[in-house]
Amino acid sequence: MKALIISASRFEDSELQIPRDRLHDVLILPGGKAPEAIRKEQNALKIVRQFFNSNKPVATICHGPQIVISAGLMRSRHATGYQTVAKRVG
Repeated sequence: MKALIISASRFEDSELQIPRDRLHDVLILPGGKAPEAIRKEQNALKIVRQFFNSNKPVATICHGPQIVISAGLMRSRHATGYQTVAKRVG
């Protein structure tokens, strides 16, 4: 199984150009301050949507659900996350 991890300190714009859902089996979106930067990257949101549309697992940690929210995919879903993110889920 091959995982794609997108974090603010570990991605370059060129990495976000490739349809990653075909190359990876699971997407991991770590928390911390990374989601604030990642959620502004349209290509990152496109990758999140590709994984959801391909019915592949997407794991979020801490503030990670912010990215899924920004991609417009959190409605009617259950998630765990940092308490300030919980108000935005749903």
